[in-house]
Amino acid sequence: MVLDKQKVFETLRCPSCRGHLEFAQAQNELVCANCDLSFPIINEIPRLLLSPFREALLGNSATSGASGIHAKEIEVALSFGFEWQRFPEMYEEWERQFLDYMHPHGP
Repeated sequence: MVLDKQKVFETLRCPSCRGHLEFAQAQNELVCANCDLSFPIINEIPRLLLSPFREALLGNSATSGASGIHAKEIEVALSFGFEWQRFPEMYEEWERQFLDYMHPHGP
């Protein structure tokens, strides 16, 4: 399955304010036109993580230092990261189920 990059960029929104994201080619990142947060594109994948998650997942901060709900969310993200690394195969039925779920949703 090939995705149209322009269509993807039109669909993605800032996880902080839901603002429109613009592609900044020189920095290879997406920048929110509303709140000016930036999100890197790594290996052609936009990384739409807010700062506490990005820092924790990059190993720049400990989950124990995060407060309240953020600590739990970071633990869940790390758990999913482990699963994606441990079970990297994608079965056709999983992909179809994901696309069926996402199809009716707009930006």
